[in-house]
Amino acid sequence: IGGELRQRWTAKAVEVTPSPALPAAGAYVPEPKPAQTDYLIGSYYYPGFGTNRQWREMALYAPQTKPVLGYYDEGNPECIDWQIKWATEHGVNFFLVDWYWEAGRNYNEHWLDGFVQARHKRYCKWALMWANHNRKGTHSREDWIAVTERWLEKYICTPEYLTLDGKPVVFIWSPRNIREDMGGSAPSAEMLALSDRLAREAGLPGIVFYAMNQGGQAQLAQEGYAGYTTYHCFGRAQESSRNRRFYAYKAVVDQSPASWEHTAAECAAAGLKFLPVVDTGWDARPRHGLDTFVIYDRSVAEFTRLLQDMKTWLDRRGQKVFVLGPWNEWTEGSYIEPCSEFGFEMLRAIRTVFCTETGASDDLCPQDMGLGPYDFALNLGQLRQDNWDFRGSSELFGWSALMYLKDLRLTSAGLTMSSVGRDPALRSGELRLKARDYTALEVTMAIKPAPGEKDYAAVFWGTRFMSINGEATVTRPLHTDEGMHRYRFELSQHPKWRGALRHLRFDPIQRGDSTITIESIKLVPAVKP
Repeated sequence: IGGELRQRWTAKAVEVTPSPALPAAGAYVPEPKPAQTDYLIGSYYYPGFGTNRQWREMALYAPQTKPVLGYYDEGNPECIDWQIKWATEHGVNFFLVDWYWEAGRNYNEHWLDGFVQARHKRYCKWALMWANHNRKGTHSREDWIAVTERWLEKYICTPEYLTLDGKPVVFIWSPRNIREDMGGSAPSAEMLALSDRLAREAGLPGIVFYAMNQGGQAQLAQEGYAGYTTYHCFGRAQESSRNRRFYAYKAVVDQSPASWEHTAAECAAAGLKFLPVVDTGWDARPRHGLDTFVIYDRSVAEFTRLLQDMKTWLDRRGQKVFVLGPWNEWTEGSYIEPCSEFGFEMLRAIRTVFCTETGASDDLCPQDMGLGPYDFALNLGQLRQDNWDFRGSSELFGWSALMYLKDLRLTSAGLTMSSVGRDPALRSGELRLKARDYTALEVTMAIKPAPGEKDYAAVFWGTRFMSINGEATVTRPLHTDEGMHRYRFELSQHPKWRGALRHLRFDPIQRGDSTITIESIKLVPAVKP
């Protein structure tokens, strides 16, 4: 007082928790110590990180969120053992793995191939979630038999495969796509029954199917599905928020219990079991730019509140099984795997709410063990590259198959590949270029067999504020011989050739059964006055 500032300090004893006893550096991933729980808790796993492409998007657009494993190769069995350890020590005891198959083509299997080699795989169950958001007309009886044989030969026969209702379980992303391609509910039901019969003939108890994402539970029950769930659960958060493209995770938490209740009643009326979902968020700007909605302010406190609501809901119904949203949809903002943004806190919340242990888990990391790093080289310098010569090269410079291309390989002649569908496409890596600095794109390539008179190639592009789309494209007819030709795509006069260039897409031809060799791709600089 009297011009004098007085402060009162209170001293408290500081309690220091000793570090856990660590195995010798250089050892392998420690044996998991699964948390004890009365619940069967799953989480969706997205195997989209077998290359550096999406990690580059994370490093550029969400650098505040880096996994504890780094920008890792998720097909590495050692990385998978860390994931198994962290999941099971916090109560997550199975993964629903996104599985991709379209018309005989299987891709993104690297995580499952790595899981087979993981030392700790016996601690964790898993099941297929067929992400069949495929082109129209790609489901058929013949293809369904091939799919089922793939399941039986490679996956379902393994001891780690998840069973529900006494049978191996398969989750189907889009029952509607099957129904539309097969010609109705009755043929769809025949396909599910066929898989069940083939499984029993292989010595298994059959297959039980769970539908996803699309309502009409009575119809799903008629088609032979035993249960229903979703990949996300936002409830009516969007409708209850002032801005439908930008709303708080709190709204998701507030609206979820009513959504579980409503969907459970619809499923019960149809005779379907219902697996409710605790959502793990959404912010897909790293993958889609501004062409997405955003759920902001996801926090450990709100996630914990949602877990507590789920436990209350399950206990009231005498139910023990539920699913967490994605474990690792990094570029869509849906993740609970340990990272720089949340540490282990999301997993600790699951352990606190659903497990009987009262103490904290040790939460060891690769750095504690002298293991890793597991990171891909991100090669961010390629962002400003505008000329790609593949002849004799040892790298693709970020270019990859977007769809309907296979067997990409670098040779002395260039980048060679085979088209396997009507719309084969290459996609560049992330770019940081200005459209105004370039007037054209030149591609030097040869195609065998010789293209026809109606065949053409196409260039598409995406910018900071515009995803790749059919309005931002330039086409050119192809030469009708097998020789090497330089094709020039004039871009500067196109009304959408402007802004900050982020991606290129190149469609070398519009049909399958072609062998394409690309010598080079080059953006032609504008002549400066």
